[in-house]
Amino acid sequence: MAVANALSETCHAPSQYLQTRVAHALVKRGILTQVSPFSFEFTSYGRQFVRGLLPKTEVTR
Repeated sequence: MAVANALSETCHAPSQYLQTRVAHALVKRGILTQVSPFSFEFTSYGRQFVRGLLPKTEVTR
């Protein structure tokens, strides 16, 4: 997942610098892992954390 793109869409971050700062803060908290200098991916904990933030949806049949 392109986390920088997701950050710019969700946070409307004005610059690559700010996106990278936010991503590094999430790396420190174990939510993201750094793959390359400007590429980040969610850890398994990060995916669970984000799922916990999303509203629960009811399945209707």
